[in-house]
Amino acid sequence: MNTKSNMKLLEDCKKSLSLAGVKIISTRDAGILLQFLFEFVANCESQQILEVFSMMRPRDLLNIEDPENGDCIREVRRTEIGYELKHGCHGAYGTWRESTATEAVEWILAAAMLLKSSTREVVIMFQRYV
Repeated sequence: MNTKSNMKLLEDCKKSLSLAGVKIISTRDAGILLQFLFEFVANCESQQILEVFSMMRPRDLLNIEDPENGDCIREVRRTEIGYELKHGCHGAYGTWRESTATEAVEWILAAAMLLKSSTREVVIMFQRYV
């Protein structure tokens, strides 16, 4: 995809994430994918994660640090028919398994709440392939 198309898609995604009410920390155009790091606005996490999930399209990814093991991440991928989850750790990338939307939302939200309660930074990465 050319740079102009990526720039438009980047701006569209930023707008959608902003409308979801999250605080965008950084954006990156990596050529084949766009990456966004964002934080939740305090006490609005449940509604904001639902908004982010509603904007996801097939191949989009969300990931967050696993609160129980800082060398691991929890990942959610949107598919044509639903969602998939993966628990990946440094050196062991895990495997994708099918999930319901409810399970995927709860899995990411639970990690965010555990990180928040431990006063650790809660940063989520959203990736969209172009």
